[in-house]
Amino acid sequence: MKFLPPAKYPMVESWLFFGSPTPMLIIFTIYLLSVIIGSKIMKNRKPLKLHSLIRVYNLLQIAGCTYFSYIAHFKFGYNALKSTWRCETNDMYIDTYDDLVQVFSLSWMFFWLRLIELLETIFFILRKKQKQVSVLHVYHHISTLVFLYLGSRYSAEVMDIYCVVINNDVHILMYIYYFLSSFKALQAWLLKLKPVMTTIQIIQLILIFGQCVAEEVCGTCHLFHLGMFQITVLLMFFGNFYYQNYMKMKARKIDARMGLKID
Repeated sequence: MKFLPPAKYPMVESWLFFGSPTPMLIIFTIYLLSVIIGSKIMKNRKPLKLHSLIRVYNLLQIAGCTYFSYIAHFKFGYNALKSTWRCETNDMYIDTYDDLVQVFSLSWMFFWLRLIELLETIFFILRKKQKQVSVLHVYHHISTLVFLYLGSRYSAEVMDIYCVVINNDVHILMYIYYFLSSFKALQAWLLKLKPVMTTIQIIQLILIFGQCVAEEVCGTCHLFHLGMFQITVLLMFFGNFYYQNYMKMKARKIDARMGLKID
């Protein structure tokens, strides 16, 4: 089922899952069916205790994301904040063919790190944390993989990878937070940091938005409109999440303390 145009860089066609859209369509189908059927199966069952498994998973994500950032920042000198203000091409970062392979392999590695994240939904379902399996959660996981798939095939410029680096750096903080929050002794303290983590996610989306605009100006963005749509939707989702869970909740608590009517 090779109805997609050829990839911009031939090496991408040799990557697992990138030669054809069929594997991804199968994965998405299994994922969505797992969300629907899994929830029904667990409806009348006791939640599973997966604390140890989830801790190992978080540590593996921390290790994978940290390795990615090490390669990106120290080997190739990526600086996400600086990149917005100048146009850059792949030639600036590549001295040998091995460097070329490694630069583009960053996209593939990041794709796999995000693909593995689909397991998080399964963890939520098995633990009967159905509230966590929101529209935002499911959309975010699927749309991110679709965007990475298309971006790796048809763009994969140095400035594109900056967006990936920003997101990966944020994921390191996120998974450290998730790992620490699995310990009851730290949960009360970490609860105060939840708004901070959401704020960090919103800030990184704004930075990526600016990066995409910079790419369009520099003529290196090949998926500009798709990128703008993706970021705008995520900003709306995360902005609404922040308002509903932090700002509105805080206002309700203040009203309750003052004895005001709460609708």
